[in-house]
Amino acid sequence: MDNQTSKFIETSVGRLKVGLSGPQHGPLAFMWPSLFTDGSATWGLQLDGLHGLGWRTALVDPPGHGASGPAPREFSMRQCGQAALAILDELGVQRAAFLGVSWGGFVALHVALEAPDRVVALVLSNTSSQRMPTTARMRDAALAKMIRNGFPGGLGKVAVEGLLGARARGDDPASAQQLAKLIDAFDKVGLARSASSVLVGRESIAADIHRIHAPVLLIAGGADQALPPSHAEQIAREISGAQLHIIPEVGHLAPREAPAAFARLLADFLPPTA
Repeated sequence: MDNQTSKFIETSVGRLKVGLSGPQHGPLAFMWPSLFTDGSATWGLQLDGLHGLGWRTALVDPPGHGASGPAPREFSMRQCGQAALAILDELGVQRAAFLGVSWGGFVALHVALEAPDRVVALVLSNTSSQRMPTTARMRDAALAKMIRNGFPGGLGKVAVEGLLGARARGDDPASAQQLAKLIDAFDKVGLARSASSVLVGRESIAADIHRIHAPVLLIAGGADQALPPSHAEQIAREISGAQLHIIPEVGHLAPREAPAAFARLLADFLPPTA
């Protein structure tokens, strides 16, 4: 029997909304989205498929996004991983599969390094284990400042061009416009704080990920300009047994842009639990 509910859970990175749905007694798939989206905007099209496989889902709105409050201060990806574990503790869940897109992938990798016994599997989409180059961090620091002060003309349209591939924007312009409106509605201070933390302050963990032994599925978008497939390829080289799939013509939000292809990969990787 499906049971849908939402909880607001206090963590070190803010008061976070967690949407719970799917089979009440199924194993948990913990899902964290990309920067500039809430949980539903990144992961919403994958929920029914996971529920059909018998998985219960915990869908997070990260700090400064969706219904979650802003982080009280800038934060590290390690603190986000600790927040994810605090959410599991609050839910009374010992182990989960961790599914993350971009920011969510950074979080999942930190959880796998710090609490490997709590990880059933990792699904890492459009993500990286590396810190961005200095020039990119300088650019992103300026972006965060512009977000805080009010992005000229609105951030949404510009952000969507980096989140969605050209094919997705062309095939479904209404969906792209909807995502832009969502971004423009986020609290600018909370969003700026998160953007600075994720894009500028993120540290590299590339030297550590070889210690991860959980089953890993890596998915990359062939047209992802924010984190091209080379980032996923680097992770795949370092984690023994990791599976890597590159979906052509897809940008930074693979679960949203290629829902059917993504769902098939999930179904092959996460076996039915019923």
